[in-house]
Amino acid sequence: MGELARRGVRVPDDVSVIGFDGLDLGARSNPRLTTIRQPIDAMGEIALQLASRLIAGDPAEHIVLEPSLLVRDSTRAVTS
Repeated sequence: MGELARRGVRVPDDVSVIGFDGLDLGARSNPRLTTIRQPIDAMGEIALQLASRLIAGDPAEHIVLEPSLLVRDSTRAVTS
């Protein structure tokens, strides 16, 4: 977003910007970064459970976790 600002591009007026991972750092940017937040805590817990299963010789299962959208200030609604 800094480079966009240096080039005279306004976020979110001219372009919307979305990050990924939901890090707290995005909340401290200006404008605050809209982000796709991953369930990091659940990912860690599940990774440990799956590792324990594999060590015990049990099969690992495929698990899909849903990310969520954390809307902040770096995006705006599209208008026609």
